[in-house]
Amino acid sequence: MSNRASLCFLAAVATVVMGASPAMAGPGVGLSIGEGMMVDDGVELSPLNAEALVYWSFANISADLGFLFTLEKFGVKDAELMTIRPGVRVAIPGICYLRGAVPMSVLDDFNYGFLIGVGKTLLNLKALRLFAEVDATFMENAKFVDQFPVEARVGLEIGF
Repeated sequence: MSNRASLCFLAAVATVVMGASPAMAGPGVGLSIGEGMMVDDGVELSPLNAEALVYWSFANISADLGFLFTLEKFGVKDAELMTIRPGVRVAIPGICYLRGAVPMSVLDDFNYGFLIGVGKTLLNLKALRLFAEVDATFMENAKFVDQFPVEARVGLEIGF
């Protein structure tokens, strides 16, 4: 990497880390509701779900641990009723945040994958935030490409 490219990279990292307000640092919890569609040979609705999220933010980077619960059992195996999703969110100040996670089914058969998403804070009252997010999940039991749910989420976060 050239010196100029290195300086540009360091400037970008500094902008993301230093551009955060002090209110963004510290622990928090969130709760969201999501539903989407399962794409494989056809398209069908994915089950309604809820995600409880605990996180720790430092500047524009948050380490989080999500617990995803299926709220409807229609067409869902018991192994999919709870998934843990450790991950990270990186905020792009004033625009959106990017989310990455490693979802793991922890009941019955172990299954893992990766999640990519993008979200936006819709209402920011400092300690209380309303957000919306769109995620895509690729799981190992579907060979990462056979099927994946694309879901929309809306929720509340409380930062301490």
